[in-house]
This record gives sequence, structure tokens and C-alpha cells, in this order.
Amino acid sequence: GRRLPPLDIFLRDRTAHAIGVCVLDDDQKSVNAVILDKGCLIPSDHTKPFQLSKPGQTSCLIQLLQGADGAYAEDCEELGRFELDNLKPIHHEPHRVEIRIRIDDSGRLMAEAVDPHSGVRKDLEVPYQSAGKKAA
Repeated sequence: GRRLPPLDIFLRDRTAHAIGVCVLDDDQKSVNAVILDKGCLIPSDHTKPFQLSKPGQTSCLIQLLQGADGAYAEDCEELGRFELDNLKPIHHEPHRVEIRIRIDDSGRLMAEAVDPHSGVRKDLEVPYQSAGKKAA
């Protein structure tokens, strides 16, 4: 039959939804690019590089989304947003920005964007327990 686990078994929570950022696809439509997959263990910490859309671009909007990979941004739940600005303009090579998304043991969701060329860094913190829940 069924048995109760001993005290030395450690259970970890998982994310209920995929979490990513808004990017432009090949058709210039805003879609979700997942960084943390649905069912990801908590705590989790993942980083992905993203290319800026135009040469010489000096700022970008980081929009944190909850939804499936490739889903249109308007079909996803926005968890938060912030701007990464004062970037060094780069014209001779693709300009990449690294975006890191973390969820800690207490359920804090943190997003950080870093421009490795200029060292510019910005972040955002969202309480994950309330993420995606609309006020009644």
C-alpha cells in the first residue's frame, strides 16, 4: 500500500508556467522566448543571450512573460518590464545582451539583463507566488 516518506526526503517545488522574455520573430511579431521551462525546479537560474534588433541600438525593453515558447506576447501574461539603456552602440558585429532569470527558494522571481560590451546591468524582482494572478 501507500507509505509516508521519511523526514530525510527533500521535496522541491516546480514552476507552473514557462517564463521568458518578449522578442521579435522573423516576421517582426512579438513572441515569448522561454528561458525557464514549465516544470523547472525551484530554485532555478538560467541565462540566455539575445541579439538587439538594430545596429547601433543603445536601449531595449525587457518584458518578462509567462507563457509557451513562441506564443504571441499578447497571449502571454506580463510579469513585469524594465529598460536597459545607455548601451554602447555597436555597428560592426551583432550586439548581444544576456538575460538571466532566477527563482529562489522563497519564490522571488528575478530578471537581470547585462550588456557585456558596456557593463550596463539592470534588474527586476517579482514575487512569483502572485505572478500571473489578476487582482479581483
